[in-house]
Order: sequence, then C-alpha cells, then structure tokens
Amino acid sequence: ELKGVPLRAVVNTAVRLSFSDKDFLFCVTAKDGRKLFSPVFTVDILEGDAFGFSQNIDVYYKGIKQGSVRPSFIIDKIPPAPPAFISSESGFYARDSVQVSLTSDADIYYYAAPVIKSQTGFTAVDIQKINEEAPNVKDEDFVRLAGKNPYLKAGEKEALLYTLYAYSLDTAGNRSAVVRFQTVVDTVNYYAASPAVC
Repeated sequence: ELKGVPLRAVVNTAVRLSFSDKDFLFCVTAKDGRKLFSPVFTVDILEGDAFGFSQNIDVYYKGIKQGSVRPSFIIDKIPPAPPAFISSESGFYARDSVQVSLTSDADIYYYAAPVIKSQTGFTAVDIQKINEEAPNVKDEDFVRLAGKNPYLKAGEKEALLYTLYAYSLDTAGNRSAVVRFQTVVDTVNYYAASPAVC
C-alpha cells in the first residue's frame, strides 16, 4: 500500500511517500545513469512557489522491479492576497451606521474587536493610544465569514470605535497577511480637519 498520498489535490506542505511494506523501494535514475533506491520519496518546494507533480516512479521489491506508481498532487505555498474591506462610508468618521463588505478570491476569516465607546468622540491621538494598548489578536479569535457582512451600528448618545481584522485562506491552506479596518461611527460629536499649511 502506498502511504502519504495527499487526501486533497492541493496541499501546502511537503509530500512524503512510503510503502506499508519496508521491502518495497522507490527507484529513480540520476542524470549520470545510476539508479537510486529509497524507502521514502519526498516532494517539496520553497515558500512562495507552487508545483504540480504527476510522474511515474519505479517500484522495486527485494531488488526486482514490480512496475511503477504515478501519484498526482499540487504543492502550493503561495499565500492568497489579503481580503479587501469596502465601506459604505468614504471617510474614517461616519455620521451613520456603516455597512462593510469583504472581498477575496479565497475564504475569509475575520474578527471584530470589542467596540470602544466614548461620549466625547475619538481624536487621532486617542485612536493611536488605543491601538498601541490593544491585545494581540489570536488565531482562535477568527471565525469564517459566512453569510452577512459586518454591519457597524451607530450609537444613540456616544461615539463608537470599530476595529475589524481579516485574512484569506485558500484551498491549499495558505494564509494571507492579516489586514485591519477601523472606523468611528459618531452621531453626537463633530470633527474639523485642520487647514492645510501653505
């Protein structure tokens, strides 16, 4: 029995083939014509690359050729592009609830940090300090985005700071970098941009 053939057509780890009976050996021919025998046949690639494998490998049993096997699989170590956040509001500060959608060619996993409230609003300095003191997001915090996209509701008497994190996960198991989206939904306070210095 040939062991180690991936259950999925695409994987992101090395494939290590072997036989259930140790008397069976793989045989490959080197460029100089020598036959090389091994109980294990490993296929791997560098990070950031992809490779499709499908070729005959000779099989020997106690020194006698028995035929060949032809495993087929793809090793893909190319991470997908991060998901893109698309907001219903063009600016960082919103006067009404915000509809956020996420797009990606792969599955999306996201995490919504606890909402932070303030009756006096949030300045850029406030937000910077909040981000510096925020705990690190853990892998187990993320959930697969299935169904509705996040809807960031406005508060009645206070400003709300929303922070969302997301990453993409492809069929091979490769993860993108984590991206962050932040917005302040504030129906109470008004913010003025400082005039540009000429």
